[in-house]
Amino acid sequence: MPAIPYMAILKSKWLYIGLLALAVLFYRQQAHSWENAFKAQRGAYQAASAKAETAHIAAKMATEARYRTKARISDDRHQAALESASSAAERFIAAGGVRRACNQRAPGAAVATAASGSAASPDGAGAASELVAVTPDDVRICTVNTTRLEAAREWALGLND
Repeated sequence: MPAIPYMAILKSKWLYIGLLALAVLFYRQQAHSWENAFKAQRGAYQAASAKAETAHIAAKMATEARYRTKARISDDRHQAALESASSAAERFIAAGGVRRACNQRAPGAAVATAASGSAASPDGAGAASELVAVTPDDVRICTVNTTRLEAAREWALGLND
């Protein structure tokens, strides 16, 4: 059997051209499979992203619907409480519960001293000095504001339910 000149083959440019051709073919095949894998992964990502977006939108819509329902219930309760409180405030005003301003005096006028030597109340003789005049409009404003703020508090506490 004749001897194979290995050294001559290794020095030949055709060996390197053949090895380069094999490497190019292998790379192209791998690149094609990598491209297919990338396309599959991208498709799976897009499908998962679309599914997550749909779930997010559905959850957001459900939360908004729940909040709208709670707001409607809160508004209904507030309206009923306001009607009841306004009715009670009007009864309070009609019953004389609002103290009218008394002892109207000129600004800067001196208050006369009582016979005992102590200063007389600016509210008049014998009246407690801590009483203040409240107008019916003040009572109504306080009634509206109080019921509104109580309703807002109840609504806010109900959001966690």
